[in-house]
Amino acid sequence: MSKFLKRLGLSVMLGVAVVAAVWQVRNWMTPAHPEQKELQSVRADRKHPAPNPVSATLDRERLAVLKKGEFAKDGDSLEQVKQRLIAWTGPDEKDSFIRTSAIRILGQVWGKEEWLKDWLVSLVGSEESGWDVRKRAIETIGSIWGREEWVRDLLVPLAGAEEKNSDVRGQAIETLGTLWGRDEWFKDLILPMAGNKDEDSRVRTNVIKILGSWGSEEWLKDLLVPLLGTEERDSHVRMLAIDTAGDVWGSEAWVKDLIVQLIGPDEKDSNVRRHAIGTLGKVWGREEWVKDLIVPLVGPEEPDINVRTYAIKIVAKVWGRKEWVKELLVPLAGAEEKNSDVRGQAIEAIGSLWSNEAWVKDLFVPLVGGEEHDEEVRRLAGVYLHEHYPEQYSEPGPP
Repeated sequence: MSKFLKRLGLSVMLGVAVVAAVWQVRNWMTPAHPEQKELQSVRADRKHPAPNPVSATLDRERLAVLKKGEFAKDGDSLEQVKQRLIAWTGPDEKDSFIRTSAIRILGQVWGKEEWLKDWLVSLVGSEESGWDVRKRAIETIGSIWGREEWVRDLLVPLAGAEEKNSDVRGQAIETLGTLWGRDEWFKDLILPMAGNKDEDSRVRTNVIKILGSWGSEEWLKDLLVPLLGTEERDSHVRMLAIDTAGDVWGSEAWVKDLIVQLIGPDEKDSNVRRHAIGTLGKVWGREEWVKDLIVPLVGPEEPDINVRTYAIKIVAKVWGRKEWVKELLVPLAGAEEKNSDVRGQAIEAIGSLWSNEAWVKDLFVPLVGGEEHDEEVRRLAGVYLHEHYPEQYSEPGPP
């Protein structure tokens, strides 16, 4: 494996070298005078044409860069190296990293050759190839042949629900999006995949990300509004819908009204609540009404610990070293707060915001003493003290 990694470390250089070699050969073959063009035409029409110097030179350059990357050794022919790399992609090779990397190298070296196209298409169409090989083959096809019509015809069926592997579907959609992302037909293809009729959560989130790039279109708003609500059961889809609405429409009133509803206790999904809190902080920043909504979520009245700790994080990030933030966090770091996670988040926020201030040391020193029974609290306070006062405090042990 280490030898292969060494080889792979040189494969980036390999791709650049191949491109340089092709460019060098093309420049060498570019006719300087009309007579040279005529001579090339005559040779092409001969019954027994002369050997192609471009092909021969390119093969030599390919073999040279493969040797430089240690994929070929002295005495190897280009065909031998090619077959060796192809064999690495097969089922006998159990390391997915090696299999997919071999495909990438073959694509870098042989480019648009017809045999490579046929071989990659066969890998894509065979479930026996394995999802990792199929995924890399799709990616390689897209990067080499781009917006050619046959690429579209190959990938569209793989993007649909009839393809049962989520990774393969996702790569097909991603490649189509990279190549045809702003085309109307592509939007019409993937828009239904964002709804809850598609059972693949990963595909749905990938599609929402792609559609979000279209910006503030009315159809995108119509898609996202239902996904924000409680009728949508997929937590990841709802969180991404929150992010997308905030990123695309920013501080528009309808976004605010929807997201405010998601931070309260009536929302039962902890992840959705945390995402709504984060979006409020990111989009509306230090506005007073945001503070009034988020600060109560820090206190013990909030039953969801994940919401409390995330609210602490957002308060620290948005309002920073405000005096009221200090007054809010200091009690949460002490023994009167009974939840270890909340105390730990408060300690981290205080240490980050008021680093090296004397009062922080005074606050944390008692937390590493024998009277403190919470091991995680002792560890976090000890980490801070060791980092800032290494001569006085030794490094705490692992958690």
